[in-house]
Amino acid sequence: MTEKNASKAGARGKVMAGLILLAAVGGLAVLMLHVVFGFGDPVGRNNRAFSKEVKEWVSQAREGEQIQLSELTPFSWNTACTFDPYTTKEEMARVLGCSEEGLQETVNEGMVQLIFVDYDSVSGENKVVCCICGYGSSLGYGIDLGTRFDRRSSCVAVSQGMDQMTLRAEGEYPCLVFEGETFEGVITELYGQSALVSVEEGWPIRSSGDQVVVGLDEKQQKAAVPGDRIKVNYDGMVMESDPLQLSGQMDTVILKE
Repeated sequence: MTEKNASKAGARGKVMAGLILLAAVGGLAVLMLHVVFGFGDPVGRNNRAFSKEVKEWVSQAREGEQIQLSELTPFSWNTACTFDPYTTKEEMARVLGCSEEGLQETVNEGMVQLIFVDYDSVSGENKVVCCICGYGSSLGYGIDLGTRFDRRSSCVAVSQGMDQMTLRAEGEYPCLVFEGETFEGVITELYGQSALVSVEEGWPIRSSGDQVVVGLDEKQQKAAVPGDRIKVNYDGMVMESDPLQLSGQMDTVILKE
């Protein structure tokens, strides 16, 4: 090989080595972007985006101020839910009709869990788009979707349009609480475990009807009599039968005079 050809070969070798190094650096950079910013993990990316929005809002909001979850979520979803502590990923996936991908289990009753689910038109199934899971002291906030009177499932859920949250700042950390909607009325009939309630004027539920069947707990079943006033908290969902029924009844208080 002549000196000239050897020089050309050496130059080509240097170029190839440079290209290989550039490709390696580029690949490492892409990998770092995936790890740090979650480009390859949309659920992780949405988790961080949601937490950022919540912490920014609670830092400026006041006790009792309200906001909808949809205003804090820069991603598409249709249902937000939480499960009883220790519920397995397998059970959560079964209830939600999705895969276990993105789900996280709570391992303590004091943990915060909020799962956002959206319908995937491509697969024809639900998918997890965000899953907040951890201790409120670490997250910097808490989420409470409230309790339901008649628990047929380990899951408590809210949907868009019925997702108004109230800031409760008392305690170790600020907490967004789902308090639902309320109405008051008079018990007109008793059916053992439930009562027929005539809703008083002025409550939004009257746009659907003025008679509602309300569940009673054991203590209320023994104490309630026709004519008692009752205050009912529910998740905003109403089954428009006659009389009306509540699919998500929450707290119920008999208002004895």
